Amino acid sequence: GCGLMTIACEEELIPVLQVMVPNAMCMPIRRAAENPPPHDVLAAGCGLGTGEQAKEYLVRLLAKEKGPAVLDADALNLLARDGFSLPENTLLTPHVGEAARLLGTDTAAVLSDLTGSAHAIAEKYRAAVLLKSSVSVVTDGTFTYVNHQAAPALAKGGSGDALCGIAAALLAERAAQGFSLATAQTGAVASLLLSMCGQRAEKTLGARSALTGEVTAFLPEILSQG
Repeated sequence: GCGLMTIACEEELIPVLQVMVPNAMCMPIRRAAENPPPHDVLAAGCGLGTGEQAKEYLVRLLAKEKGPAVLDADALNLLARDGFSLPENTLLTPHVGEAARLLGTDTAAVLSDLTGSAHAIAEKYRAAVLLKSSVSVVTDGTFTYVNHQAAPALAKGGSGDALCGIAAALLAERAAQGFSLATAQTGAVASLLLSMCGQRAEKTLGARSALTGEVTAFLPEILSQG
């Protein structure tokens, strides 16, 4: 649902990604950081890396960002390590380990109080937060949403990347249609959609066997149900 997607990556990865994702545009991340392509939403962090060059690219992109941003994976690790300014309407999507790094604590402390941890991250970084676990908590510090729809099929690498993409696509739709962004609410909807896809995949493929691409393949069916 995002319309046009541009992947900014290292130049040598472009031939591979154009084969894997032929419906996406690709451009070198160096060029994107200098002159970002037209877009409504920036999603960053998945596969980014945590070196100084990756941090420089990310900070430059965020400094120029006018719309909402969704930060996941290495973007969160860089934020926890170095700290930097975030644009308005940023959504952070940490799992428990990333949340612990953002707060300078351990995973046990985060798991003991998911809601409190989500609120603490939102306050510290002045952003909306989608804290992912078997129960996910989404908050912007004012409104809080809890997703109780557990889906064991999502307990594998790649699920967080899919959630980042779904949230970014939903935000892009709202921005393009001129609606209020409601960043936390949109993150909550994205979390629920992925959980429903995970549950549907479990019935068909089993919780152990369903891969992330197979889970997201149920999105059209879930979305068509309204």
